[in-house]
Amino acid sequence: MNSSASNDLQPTKPPVQGGIASPGSAVLESLAKPRDAAWAEIVCILVFAAVLSLWGLRHGPALSDHEAIVATGARDVVQNGHWLIPSVGHQAAIRKPPLRFWLASLSSFVIDPGTSTPDVSVAASRFPSAIAAVLTVLVVLLLARCMFEPRTGTIAAAGLASTAGIFFFAHDAQIEMVLTFFSTCAVACFWMATQPGTRRRVLWWALFYLSLGLAMLSKAPLPLATVVLPLAVWWFVVLPLARYHHILDDESAAEGSTRIALFKEQGRQFLKMWLLPGALLFLLVFGPWPIYVAMTKSNALDLWRIEYLDRFSGDLSSQTHSAFYYIPIAFGLVFPWSLLLPQAVASPFSRATKANRKALLFALTWVTVQFVFLSSASFKRPHYLATALPGMAILLGPMVERFFFAFRVNGRKWLTIGIVVLVAMIVAAAVWGSKAVSKEMPDATAGFAMAAVLFFVGALAWLITYAANYRASSFVVLLCTVGATFALSWNALGQQGMIDERAADLMAALDKTAIGPDDPITWVVGRPDARLMYYRHLNVRPLFTTLELAPKRKGRRGIPEWLIEDAMTKLRERLQSRDKEYFIIPGMFWDAYESKVSDLANIVCRVKSPFGKKGRNDIVVFTQSWNNDWKKAGASGPG
Repeated sequence: MNSSASNDLQPTKPPVQGGIASPGSAVLESLAKPRDAAWAEIVCILVFAAVLSLWGLRHGPALSDHEAIVATGARDVVQNGHWLIPSVGHQAAIRKPPLRFWLASLSSFVIDPGTSTPDVSVAASRFPSAIAAVLTVLVVLLLARCMFEPRTGTIAAAGLASTAGIFFFAHDAQIEMVLTFFSTCAVACFWMATQPGTRRRVLWWALFYLSLGLAMLSKAPLPLATVVLPLAVWWFVVLPLARYHHILDDESAAEGSTRIALFKEQGRQFLKMWLLPGALLFLLVFGPWPIYVAMTKSNALDLWRIEYLDRFSGDLSSQTHSAFYYIPIAFGLVFPWSLLLPQAVASPFSRATKANRKALLFALTWVTVQFVFLSSASFKRPHYLATALPGMAILLGPMVERFFFAFRVNGRKWLTIGIVVLVAMIVAAAVWGSKAVSKEMPDATAGFAMAAVLFFVGALAWLITYAANYRASSFVVLLCTVGATFALSWNALGQQGMIDERAADLMAALDKTAIGPDDPITWVVGRPDARLMYYRHLNVRPLFTTLELAPKRKGRRGIPEWLIEDAMTKLRERLQSRDKEYFIIPGMFWDAYESKVSDLANIVCRVKSPFGKKGRNDIVVFTQSWNNDWKKAGASGPG
C-alpha cells in the first residue's frame, strides 16, 4: 500500500468545519487512537444502541404468548390497580416477581394515549426492554473502559450493541433484558468495589446490593446463579488460584504466599464487603413482595417449589436437551462476532493479552459459571442465556479490536481466499434463509429478501474497506450493515403478523363465532394462551389454577391419572350446568377422552394444526349440547 495514501490508521487531525470537528470524523479519529476517550464516540454508540433498540416497537410482529402475559398483567395493573398481585387469566401472577408488570404499566402511562379505558399497547410492553438494552450497553461501556484501554472498552460496547442477542431481547416484552441490565450493574459494581485504590467504595457496595435486589425482583431466584455464584467462584476460587500460580502480573501477586494463606486472605477481605448493611438493603428491595405473597396466598411456597426446584431438576417438563444445548445459542446471540468467540474464550490464557488478564479472567468466570449452571439444569430455554451476553461482549472486545486494528493480512492470496470464503458463506446463508422464510413465513419473504440484499452489499463494502486497511471505516460499516439488516428483518416479521400460526388460526376461528369478551371460556389443559386475552379481550381461565394444583403434584411432567379423572368430573359438572360456558382443549386430549363427555358436548370448531400427525396438535372448542348462542347469523356448524 502506498504510504502517502489517506488511511484511517494514520493519526491525522480530524477535519474542521467552522472551527469544530465533525462528529463522524471525531469517531473515526478516536477509534484510530487507542487512548483517546472522546465523548463523541460514547454518544454515537449510545445513539446507535438506542436507534436499534427502539426501532419498530409499534410495528413489529405480534406479541408471543409469554410476552402477552406481561401485557395482560400490566393491563390488569393499569385498569384495576392490582399492583402487588396482578392477575392474568383469573390467576394470581405470582410465579415470578411483578417488576415486569410494573415497568410495562409505568411505560403505558408514559407512551400510550390517555383514554377512558386505559390499555397497554405492544410498544409499551416492549419499551422497558428497549431502555434496559441501551442502559446495559452503557454499563458495559463504562465497565470495559475501566478494565481496558478506552478504545477497547468502546469497541466492546459497540460490539454488544450490534449483537443479534441484544437486538432480539430489546424487542421482547419478557423480563430478560431488564434482568440482564440489573445483573450487569451488580457485576460491574462488584468489580469496581473490589479494585485496589477504588474511591467511594461504600457507594459501589450500596449500588451492588441495590442492583442485586432489583435483579431478584426481576426474575428470582435466577440472579443467585447468574450473579452471586459467578462472583463467589471468582472471589474464592479463581482469584486466589491465579495469584498463587502468578497468573496475574499485578500488585495482587503474592510472592511466596501459600495457597491456604491466599484463600484465608480472600475470606478476610470478604468480611469487608459491607455485608450487614448490604444484606439489609437487599432485603428492603426484594424481601417485602415474596413475604407478602407467602402470607396472603395459600400454597404459594408449593408453587415456587415447582417453578424453581423442579425446573432445575427436570420435573417441570418432559422435554430434555443436550448438555451442549447452549453452545450454538451462544454463537447465535453474539452474531456478527460469532467466529471470534472461541478465541475470546481462550484469550485470558494468551501472552498477547497479559496486560488485561485479570479483567479477561473475571469476564470468563462470569460467563463460564453461568454457562455451566444453565447447562446442568434439565429445563433449558434460549432466553436464559441473555445475562451472559455482557460478559461475552467484554471477552470479545479485545479480540474485535485486534481483528480490526492490529491484524494484518500478509499477501493478496490469503486476503482473496478470505474474501471468497466469506462471500460464499453469505450467499449460502441467503439461499438457505430464503427457502426457510418462504416456507415458514411467506408474508415476510419480500422483507427478508431486501434485508439479505442489504446485508450482502454492506458485507462487500466492509470487506473492501477492511482489505484497503481503512479499519475504522470498515468497523463502522459493519456496525451499520448489521444494524440496518436487523431493522429490515424486524419490519419483515411485522408484515408476517402473528408468528405462531396455530394461535392465529384459533383466533381467526373464534372471530367467526359470536363468542365475545363476556362469555366464560375455560382452558382445559395447562395455562391459557395469553394472546386470546390480550388481543381479543376474551374471558379465559384455566380449569385448575396453579395455586390449586401446587400442593397436589410434584412438577408438571406429564398429567397424572388422578388429575385427568378430576378434570373429567369437573367438565361433566360444567357441561350439565345451565350457565353458558365454552371450553378449549388440545386435539390429542379430546380424541382420547371424547367418549366421556360427548353426550353433553357440542363442538364449536376444530382448528387444524400444521404441525404433528393425526390431529394431535389440533385445538378443539366445545360447549354444552344445548348452547347454540355461539353461532353467528349464517353459521352452519363446526368449522
